[in-house]
Amino acid sequence: MIGYADDISIMGRTKRAISEVYGELKEREKEVGLNINIEKTKAMLQSRRPGRRGTLTVEDHDIEVVTRFKYLGMVLNDTMKKRKKLS
Repeated sequence: MIGYADDISIMGRTKRAISEVYGELKEREKEVGLNINIEKTKAMLQSRRPGRRGTLTVEDHDIEVVTRFKYLGMVLNDTMKKRKKLS
C-alpha cells in the first residue's frame, strides 16, 4: 500500500492479498478520519501475466480490476515494467 494525503493505492499479486489489505484499511478508516469512496475505488493485480481483469468482491462491494491507472501523475500498469509520466 502506498499513500499520499488522502490518495491511497493498494496493489497486490492476488485478489486475496488486495482484499485483505482493503479489509484492514476499512477497519481503520474511522480511526484516521478516512471515508473510502467505493465508486472511485479500483484494483490492480501485479503479475507477470498482464491483462487480468474482472471484478474483486470485498465486503459485498464489486471493485473493478484494471490493468493500469494514474497515481500522483504517474501511469502504473499491472506488470510495473513501463512507467510513463504525465504532464
